[in-house]
Amino acid sequence: MRTPSTRLWTLCPAGASVLSEALRRELRLAWVLAQSQLAIDFGSSRLGYAWTVVRPFATFAILYTVFGRFLHIGGGLRDYTLYMLIGVIVWAFFSESTRAAMISLVAQRALLRHIPFPVRAVPLSALAVTTVTFAIELLVLFGFAGWRGISPGPDWLWLVLLLLELFAFSFAVSLLLAATYVRLRDIGEIWAVALQAFFYLTPIIYPLSRIPFWAQKLELVSPVAQAIEDFRSIILGRDSSQIPTVTDVFGPAGRLIPLAILALLLLAAFVVFRRESPLFAERA
Repeated sequence: MRTPSTRLWTLCPAGASVLSEALRRELRLAWVLAQSQLAIDFGSSRLGYAWTVVRPFATFAILYTVFGRFLHIGGGLRDYTLYMLIGVIVWAFFSESTRAAMISLVAQRALLRHIPFPVRAVPLSALAVTTVTFAIELLVLFGFAGWRGISPGPDWLWLVLLLLELFAFSFAVSLLLAATYVRLRDIGEIWAVALQAFFYLTPIIYPLSRIPFWAQKLELVSPVAQAIEDFRSIILGRDSSQIPTVTDVFGPAGRLIPLAILALLLLAAFVVFRRESPLFAERA
């Protein structure tokens, strides 16, 4: 005799309908929670959504002044200003998404304890908030690229797939962090230090082409570093000598490496989150 959970995964129209409805319900709930958080974050601020542009661009201005103007790290690049800006914006999305999602379950402890609902929607809502701000930042980035004389081409359609990959990777890391944070609060401090280390290990400030080839391989294994370099290659123009991508370093099949890591991480994240979720209300 089949249980309801078994029937849910049955490959039949009814099972697919149940899965589809459950997914829609989870996405709707995540968006409602995200709208609530956006209203809290920006509703009482005079500048409102302008802060979503001010924060990363202020960081970029400081980094560019120090590393671009004073240290001349970007010498020889076609457009180091845009090169660094792409890295800062993409990294900011990953960093802010994972930090916000990590504490989201604890922040919503009252909701967890009183209302039964799909718990995965909570970290997903945190990711939705940062996705909205990321979209605004990308619009500014594209406007800046146009002002620098760069116009969109057919290759820019690949940005959609890159954005989906970046979102999926951020979501996987967010689920793992959120589940771990409920059990162990120290993970917040550990992740803050890890982000600082990853920031300098990722080619955000410095060109990837300036480091040894073996180090390029290590860096491009990361889906974030791979996405940053692909963003740059698409927007600034294909030049493997200045912007080596994962296919330049590993060969035509190299793109499968970060995608395989992403798939394994997603699987691990769903397994861990599902295993820990029955105790979230008690431990949060």
